[in-house]
Amino acid sequence: MKEKKKNTTAIYVSIFIAFIMITSVIGYIFGDSSQQTVRYKNLKFTLTSEGWKTKYEGKPYIFTYTPKDLEGVNISESINLADLLQIDVTYDYNSTFAENIAYSIFELSKIGYERGIYIRQGFTTNASEGFPVIKCENASQFVPIVYFKSSNVTQFKQEGNCILIESSDSNGFLPLSDKLAYRMLRIV
Repeated sequence: MKEKKKNTTAIYVSIFIAFIMITSVIGYIFGDSSQQTVRYKNLKFTLTSEGWKTKYEGKPYIFTYTPKDLEGVNISESINLADLLQIDVTYDYNSTFAENIAYSIFELSKIGYERGIYIRQGFTTNASEGFPVIKCENASQFVPIVYFKSSNVTQFKQEGNCILIESSDSNGFLPLSDKLAYRMLRIV
């Protein structure tokens, strides 16, 4: 009788452990409650290892900041990049913020590529083989220029068909670049 009781207990313990393991696997697969999401208008942004991911007009886009994060960043309603085929971007080759500017341009270019807008990069002077000289005076309504430059303020500024992205520190360019990308997509 004692042996039968031991076997019954062993079976119950085995069933209990199996139940715990199965429900843990199901919970892991279907219940990732640690995933952070933010809603903006009719879009859902999910935080991934790459950044904030959303699906817009059937295509996935990844941003560093959500539109809610950038609500305090002012951008003129006259800045409209949504219907363009090309945007030229430029900056000073010897800028102290060159690395951060280049990264911001790279991120903007990925969004432009997904949107079907060619982003051509250059510098304000003939500084590097293979890159064109791009200056604000060459901007047109069909190919506007976005000029990333260091300044004593962090802001958007528009001079004709040239959009200046000015920042007083190296970390100010990426939020402005994301805001411009949201404008390019007509999200903001």
